[in-house]
Amino acid sequence: MKRSWRVLLVTRNNPEMIIAWAEHNPFLISYALNIDESTDDNLALEVRKNCEKYDINYEVANEHGMYGNINQFIEYYSNDYIESVLYMHHDSYLFNESDAKKIDNLVEKINGGNFGLVGFNIINGDKAIDRHLKGTDYFGITSRSILGYTQGYYRPGFFYRTDYSRFPKDRAFAVESVMWTTALLNIDLFQKNIIPDSKFSFFHSWDDIAHQFLFNCIHNICAPYISVAHDQAIKEKYGFLRSSPQGSKEQVAYYYGTDATQHLIDWEKKWGYAWSIEPNSRLLQFLSQRGGFNSKLFRFFNKIMFRFMPAIIQTKSHMDYKANREKYKDSFLDLYFQHDPSKGPVKVFDYLQG
Repeated sequence: MKRSWRVLLVTRNNPEMIIAWAEHNPFLISYALNIDESTDDNLALEVRKNCEKYDINYEVANEHGMYGNINQFIEYYSNDYIESVLYMHHDSYLFNESDAKKIDNLVEKINGGNFGLVGFNIINGDKAIDRHLKGTDYFGITSRSILGYTQGYYRPGFFYRTDYSRFPKDRAFAVESVMWTTALLNIDLFQKNIIPDSKFSFFHSWDDIAHQFLFNCIHNICAPYISVAHDQAIKEKYGFLRSSPQGSKEQVAYYYGTDATQHLIDWEKKWGYAWSIEPNSRLLQFLSQRGGFNSKLFRFFNKIMFRFMPAIIQTKSHMDYKANREKYKDSFLDLYFQHDPSKGPVKVFDYLQG
């Protein structure tokens, strides 16, 4: 089978991460393009040298931001009949080569279908990876989601309502947005339906794409039978902070081209609902203005209430969306409003089977 997808990597002043990705994904090296946004000339030279060392295709970014990176990637492979982009963080990797072949089959099945983004079973963190390899836990994070009763993600854990006993392991299911540490993008539907937004240059860029697809009645899905590791300890090994938004504003902008807060403001202005996983944040703000209570204890109480009685303790995102629902009620976004993952996924696609 001729491979009809390629891997998109993006560096910015972090040449060491090319080494990390290549060593963890040796069977994907010949299919990868690294687009470099480095602002430091010396580090940009190191990125190029590391790409040449591992035979990874290399280009200097034409413009800053994920939308520009994606369009440059599409142009780079414009003569190769590539149907999908597989974006990967440098600290992400497939567990084995057979997973790449599963992606081959998946791309073939979704070609011509109504699927914009495809996410995977993301095993997030070294401890979760260890449990997954031992067979203790199968599911990790399968979706980012803020419109329903989700606490931000479909994931295991006491404070998350996701009941994975109701989710299939062998068939794709619909999700609001993908856990984009590794994500597959349908190029044709991207070009026909997505309006690039430079405000989301890194943080929330894939969520913006996902919500645009849903607004245009195009499904995003998770293929849970393909597991992908996201091991942030790899970054620490090379001297980087474990989590992207950590550090000073200057540090975050140096590595990601934007700070870690403005995108939240831009999101709310654009969509009319916040991206917030804070249970009942309006009530919390009201009470905090009155004083006289333990904020940590109250937040813990809110999480407990939201976990077991989400219709009573709701998120700011949910309440904002309700106020603007008329604008979105005929779109697929509305499938996720008040969706409860304790009851299983919104929709299962039986023919997308692993």
